[in-house]
Amino acid sequence: MEFVQGFLEKNYRQVENVSKNPDDRGYDFTARNGKKRLKIEVKGCSHPWGIPDLYFTEVAKSPKRLVADYLYVVYFIGRKSPQICKIPRKAIKSEFFSLKRSYRISGRFKNKRMLGPFME
Repeated sequence: MEFVQGFLEKNYRQVENVSKNPDDRGYDFTARNGKKRLKIEVKGCSHPWGIPDLYFTEVAKSPKRLVADYLYVVYFIGRKSPQICKIPRKAIKSEFFSLKRSYRISGRFKNKRMLGPFME
């Protein structure tokens, strides 16, 4: 997130991290140059050409499309400098989305008290 924020601040006049704002679900940043406001979702990946799965809040249901204007995938490959792949919403056609059902471990478990005994 910090890497992308720095990148955006170099290229846009106004950048805001909205990832924790419940009114801006489906994207992590807004960026402005003048009147145009872009919504940007960020994912990090350590596999070349990989794209991490999206949360249900990041995909509009009908038609299936990215909520954000852009999906930025930041590739952290080995010791190379991070690279950003800036994918526009229109490039990801509806046919490329597939619903995946999975379980998520609750945030109530993900804390020092619960996980501390297992740290090495």
